[in-house]
Amino acid sequence: MKKINTIPEPDKHGRGLICFIILVFAGTNTGKNLAAQALYQLQYPFSTSQYGGAEFHILVHHELSRLENRYIPSRIFNSEDTWAKTGNILYRLLRMSTCDFYLAYLPVVNQHEYFGHLARAKQLHAGFTRHEIYFFPPTGGKAYYGDHKYKTLTDAERISEYIGGMEASIIMAGTIRRNLLREELMSFQDAMLYLGSNTDFNTYVLFEDNGSADDVTQYLTVLNQLAQGKKIIDRRALILPSIFSILLDPVTIHSVSNLVEQYLIGGNTSFDTPPMFSFSSIGLLPYYSFEPGAYGPRHCLNSYIRNERDLYYICFHKGAFNFKKDLGIQVALYGCSLVSKTLNFDLDLRYWRGGSFEYHNDAGSVQNSKLHGALLSSKLYFHPTRKDDTIRDLFFSSGISIKTQGYTKGYPLSGGLSFSFGIGYSA
Repeated sequence: MKKINTIPEPDKHGRGLICFIILVFAGTNTGKNLAAQALYQLQYPFSTSQYGGAEFHILVHHELSRLENRYIPSRIFNSEDTWAKTGNILYRLLRMSTCDFYLAYLPVVNQHEYFGHLARAKQLHAGFTRHEIYFFPPTGGKAYYGDHKYKTLTDAERISEYIGGMEASIIMAGTIRRNLLREELMSFQDAMLYLGSNTDFNTYVLFEDNGSADDVTQYLTVLNQLAQGKKIIDRRALILPSIFSILLDPVTIHSVSNLVEQYLIGGNTSFDTPPMFSFSSIGLLPYYSFEPGAYGPRHCLNSYIRNERDLYYICFHKGAFNFKKDLGIQVALYGCSLVSKTLNFDLDLRYWRGGSFEYHNDAGSVQNSKLHGALLSSKLYFHPTRKDDTIRDLFFSSGISIKTQGYTKGYPLSGGLSFSFGIGYSA
């Protein structure tokens, strides 16, 4: 699911393309332990939010996958002889490489382009916008945007636009990973979507070093310019940590293994999520990731912790190579109950120490961000009940975030207060 993303010179004559699909589900209670966990939703703000884009794509992908599994069989031969088994494997391979490939490929490209680069450009007051999606890899899409309100971006703002697509893919992969751990079940389509979004940055590093002005090349160019002409990072230095980022992610390895063993060979359309390290009633899933950031590439040590009711996430990041001053921690809690299962909430706390860089405020003046930054974000979910007091799968959400100036994944560079609203279903 590789694609090439470029940000060409501003196109002032392009026509805007925005596709809204409104889906509202009020399904029946599945009886599962996690039925009240908020999983699939539409979220506002939409076009300027990488998180909103991730929720949108995962919702649509989930419903299309359910329809596909309902109406398209996983085997066409019922016999258990060798020829029938071989025919079924070839049939599933054809299905994976055609309709299922595009079911995963198109959301990843659109998340990268529209909810990545263009969302960042809109946050920075870009002019007329459009994007294109190409159906045949390796070229996946391009993002175009006109002049910014402030005309000349600072280096930090340019970096945030260059990495916006890869950042949006990482956010979508994180949302998929979190949902899988809460449901404790993944379909083969989930595995394909996760692989496409989670390896976006890594595959850019490993396979797009062809001299073109791809996202990583533009990103490194600006980082090196900040060193006043002294080259402080080479693209080849990104290769090894990118490989480790793939190999040291249990969900990636589990997805690849089960796509082959469970789906292609066995014909099972769903399988269990990766096993967690177990300590009494506590489960632990650690993994390593290598990601781009506005202060430079960074190493991330991540871990999900799950007890019988709640899911926690902890991430420590440290700048790689010559960007070691970039440090940060994120602690998040998902699905904590307030009133039985009717009300629950998510909480996200972040602290980072990056570096002072310039950005435009809403008045158009250039400001320096602080050396230290923080984010507090919380989202409340309300699940209506039936007459018999059972919890409906339908839910409504409202969120509030407050952050200081500076870079943190998925949010504008400027500080301040922001709100979100959503509607969705749990299973």
